Amino acid sequence: MRKLNLYLKEDTLNHQFVHLKKQKSPFKDYYREKQQEAASTVLKQASLANAVAVVKDTFPFEYLTFGNQMRGNVEYELQQIEKQKEIEYKPVYDSTSFKIPEEHRDKINKWLEYDSRMRIEGNITRSRCLFLIGPTQHGI
Repeated sequence: MRKLNLYLKEDTLNHQFVHLKKQKSPFKDYYREKQQEAASTVLKQASLANAVAVVKDTFPFEYLTFGNQMRGNVEYELQQIEKQKEIEYKPVYDSTSFKIPEEHRDKINKWLEYDSRMRIEGNITRSRCLFLIGPTQHGI
């Protein structure tokens, strides 16, 4: 009976130890929240320098230890955000609304006939640029 009692006590202690081990510590929860907040703040920064400053202030020891990796990750993520913004860009006016203004039609035709055609045929190495400046929706 005594042996059985010892086994029961040991089993109970083991169960309590496993239960304690599985519980999250408040420090880990706080640290995880701090990481999430810092990551969110970093990704909202306009420049890499500002983002790195946030990381340095929030996690000074980790930055000293893993600074190059952190900086590289932040730089990559900021570049991806910028690329996504460029992909999602929509022009102000629809490109189908473009029309050549009558007052500039002669100049544009002259440019197409002379500069553009000469460049295509290889008669000149550089053609003049054509800029259209006019009222809204005359260009994109």
